[in-house]
Amino acid sequence: MLILQPDNLNPDYIHFGNPVKNNIIKNGHFRHINYSSHYFSLNTIYINLNSLNQESIHKIIDMEENILNYSKKTKQQNIKQYLDEAIRINYRLLKISGLWETSTHCGLSFKFIHLLKN
Repeated sequence: MLILQPDNLNPDYIHFGNPVKNNIIKNGHFRHINYSSHYFSLNTIYINLNSLNQESIHKIIDMEENILNYSKKTKQQNIKQYLDEAIRINYRLLKISGLWETSTHCGLSFKFIHLLKN
């Protein structure tokens, strides 16, 4: 697993798969996200949440906005809504899997992940 630092996120490296039927949202579609640079390609984006500063937080929120701008639907920015709480609870990773869409709305499929300390 390759974990990206928020300061290194580049929206130009984001690509989407073809839409498939969403198994969770009725009458919705899901697009897998790929993050591909000249050096590597990822099926899922993992973002390090350790030692975040205001600039890093803004980079994550900007990344969410950039991904959601791919769709013309009403955007639900849920990472932005939960990021402060996730940091307070001490989550270590943010996993972004893809973009979901209904006939009217879109959002990211994501989750915050705890890591065990050694």
